[in-house]
Amino acid sequence: MFITQATVSKHIQSLEKGLDTQLFSREHRQITLTEAGQLALPLAQKIIADEQQLLTQLQQHKKDEQLTLNIRAIPSISRYQVFNLMPAFQKAYPKINLTFAEDEGQGLINALDQKRADIIFLRLFTPLPDQYEVLLSATDQFVVVLPKTHPLAQKETINITELKNDPFLLLDELTQLYDPILAMAQQAGFSPKISYKGKRIDLILDMINRNMGVSIMMEKSMDLYDFPSVVMRPLEETVTSTLAFVKRKDHHTTATQLFWDFCQQHQPQDNPITEA
Repeated sequence: MFITQATVSKHIQSLEKGLDTQLFSREHRQITLTEAGQLALPLAQKIIADEQQLLTQLQQHKKDEQLTLNIRAIPSISRYQVFNLMPAFQKAYPKINLTFAEDEGQGLINALDQKRADIIFLRLFTPLPDQYEVLLSATDQFVVVLPKTHPLAQKETINITELKNDPFLLLDELTQLYDPILAMAQQAGFSPKISYKGKRIDLILDMINRNMGVSIMMEKSMDLYDFPSVVMRPLEETVTSTLAFVKRKDHHTTATQLFWDFCQQHQPQDNPITEA
């Protein structure tokens, strides 16, 4: 054990002093347990076993934490090619426990800062602060979404001022798409008539399909297949957003770095992923 007898004796004396109880009998150069020592022995053995179990569980927890990857993303992530990276990553690294959840805008940043997410996928209109590492994966742009029967549906491009008399059906503030649209309208000199705002793209498309209003949404975030009476048209003044994976520079796990490297190595051919 590489411990001298003197050191052992010192520890025993310190233990007995702390417990105010004699645990060992020292007679005729022999050391035996006293009655109190025999009473304490199984409890002491249990404490040592419990401590070892605690250390083992903590080590396993730390190992599992390193092999767990929590990703949160905007609900429309499936509309972008980078969504294919997640199943591909799971196939390449089956021992990584990947969990996925949806969130919006600031909720994603909060999840990252509070370590409820290791990596997030979100839409950016402006650069993030320096504490974040960003992998740019795609771009998207605002388009006008309107009924086929609308007079403007025949135009190749639409000026936002031409929509000032139409009822707007918009995604709400949490999606981070609401404020940029309001800013565009105000810059054009009018306040849009908002008759609906919410979080569901399919509901807005269904409302437009029923000729209940118009919308401005991101082009790649929607599929018009089930809405035959809806068309989209580009805005005359293009406003784009960037889709990106984001992680904190001060948060490091094995799984996080594996996924980050995987994204860089397996980028979609038509949407190269670049580090900002």
